[in-house]
Amino acid sequence: MHHVKWPSIESFHNVRKAVAKYPHICKDRFKVRYRGKVKLHGTNACVQIVAHDNGAPPEMEVLAQSRTAILNTSHDNAGFAAWVQQTEKNWKGVVWHFVRKTADNFVPGSSVKSVCFFGEWCGKGIQKGTAINNIDKKILALFSVMIVVDKQELPIFISDPDVINMFLPPVPDTYVLPFLDDEITIDFSKSADELQETVSLINERVEAVEACDPWVKSVFGAEGIGEGIVYYPVSSVHAGRESFSNLSFKAKGEKHKVVKQKKAVQVDPEIAASVTEFAELVLTDARLEQGVTEACDGEYDTKKIGPFIGWVTKDVNKECQSELEASGLTWKQVSKDVSAKARTWYMHKIETT
Repeated sequence: MHHVKWPSIESFHNVRKAVAKYPHICKDRFKVRYRGKVKLHGTNACVQIVAHDNGAPPEMEVLAQSRTAILNTSHDNAGFAAWVQQTEKNWKGVVWHFVRKTADNFVPGSSVKSVCFFGEWCGKGIQKGTAINNIDKKILALFSVMIVVDKQELPIFISDPDVINMFLPPVPDTYVLPFLDDEITIDFSKSADELQETVSLINERVEAVEACDPWVKSVFGAEGIGEGIVYYPVSSVHAGRESFSNLSFKAKGEKHKVVKQKKAVQVDPEIAASVTEFAELVLTDARLEQGVTEACDGEYDTKKIGPFIGWVTKDVNKECQSELEASGLTWKQVSKDVSAKARTWYMHKIETT
C-alpha cells in the first residue's frame, strides 16, 4: 500500500521555459496538441483500487488519497475518506478486464498492481466562491486514471473522458469531466510574439469559464464563476504521465490567480521591482486561502500559524522561481518578507473571522 502522486501542474510560461531548457521533453516534436478541462475549486483526491492477486476479478482493497497522503476516517480531508468507505462496494465494481486489456496494450505482459481514479473532491462545504461550491452535495469529478503496473516505473496515464468512463463502475455522486472546446496547437519553437495569437485565444476561453462555469451549469443547473482551465497534451507522441507532468499547464481566472499577473496565460513571468513588491505579487488571496485549506483544515487558529506559514513559503519557493529569476532576486532575499506578509494576513483573519 503506497501513495500514488498526482503531478504538479505549472503555469504556461514555466512550461515554455522548461521546453527551451530541456527540449527533449517534447520528444523532438515542438508542436503539441492540447485540450482543456474546467478546473474545479475543491481539493485533489484519488480513489486507489489495489489488486492483491491476479484473480478475475482480483481481491481488491479500496483506498482514499489526498494530494499528499493516504486517508482514513480518523485522518480525513473534507469527508472524502468517509465517502470512499461508504461507496467501497461500488468501487470494487471497476471494469477490471478492461483495465487489464488497456495495461497490456501499453505494456505487454504487465500485471496490474492498482488503478487510481484522480479527480477533484468538491461541492457543498468544500472551498467557496465558485459555481461548484454552490451545489447541494459533495461530488468527485474525475479528470484522469493512472494504472500502476509491475513492468514500468511510471503509471500508465489516461485523460480521455471516454476511456475513463469505460473503467468506471456506477458510483453515486461521481462524474467524469469532459474536454472543453476544440483542440489548440502550441508550437514551442515559436517566439513570444509569434505565440501571442494562441495565448490570446486561451485567455479568452479562461475569461469565458470564469464568467460562468459551463460544466457546472450544464450538469447541475448552477450558475457562477469558474476557477479556470487545465490544458492536457493530447498528441499521441506526448501521451503518458511523463509528458503530462512536463507539458500540462493551468490557467486560472482573475479571482483565483496565485500570482498577480496581467493575464491567465503569459509567455513570460511577471517582474517585481523590489522584495516588498515580490511578496505582494505572489501572496494573492487565492494562494493564502489555499494555504489555510491545505495546512490548517480551513481553520483560523493561532496554534496553526506555523504550519500555515510553512506551507505558504514552501509553495512560493516551489512555484515562483521564474518570477524570482525575472526580478533578479533570490529566495534568501525575499523569504523573510513573504513569511511576514503571510503571518500578517493570517493574524488579520483570526481577528476578523
